[in-house]
Amino acid sequence: MPAIKPARPAPQKATPNDIYTFTTLRPLAHLPHPEKALSYLERLRSDPGIKRVMAKYKWTVPVLAEMEPIGNTDMHSKTLGRNHGGGQLIEIRLRTDAYDGYRDYKTVRKTMAHELAHNVHGEHDRNFWDLCGRLEKEIEAGDWKSGGRPLTNQVFYEPPEQQVADEGAVGWFGGVQRLGGASAGENPVPGPASAGDAVAARREMMARAAEERAKRLAGK
Repeated sequence: MPAIKPARPAPQKATPNDIYTFTTLRPLAHLPHPEKALSYLERLRSDPGIKRVMAKYKWTVPVLAEMEPIGNTDMHSKTLGRNHGGGQLIEIRLRTDAYDGYRDYKTVRKTMAHELAHNVHGEHDRNFWDLCGRLEKEIEAGDWKSGGRPLTNQVFYEPPEQQVADEGAVGWFGGVQRLGGASAGENPVPGPASAGDAVAARREMMARAAEERAKRLAGK
């Protein structure tokens, strides 16, 4: 009797819904550990709830990009997300203000629902808020993994729920989602080094970010 060949899993075939996704993921290469930011973006793209609404509404977004914190923060507010061109490019704020970790995943996912709603409605009228609320519920309901566990072994800093409770102070302008005031969970948190070293490191990082932003603007 000839030897039985070992079984192989059937190759996965592309489905028609595979086109409804974020085609390109773009982390900020000039910030520390861009590979972690890329994993976070991959986590959002692979989230069952987000995939479900993308397929339902037949949305294909060419670029999902990481938003730079320092360039989108002022004394009064901070931008959490931005939709360019009705879904041509979506930027999402992933990192904390102190650049010491990543924002709470479920909070970022709510920002994603907001920005996806701008694929259809540019202004924050009743139609927009109805769609935004519906997307939030559909994404949460489609999250059969109970909380959107990461698909990689990367470890992300996610502040406790009470530290991101200030999301109720969110305000929106045009295609931009903003949060009024700084988050208690996003204050600088010194590590094993001294507080002075932590502040110096953050200043250097912010200076680098500002320099990169100035280069990009000069190149336009």
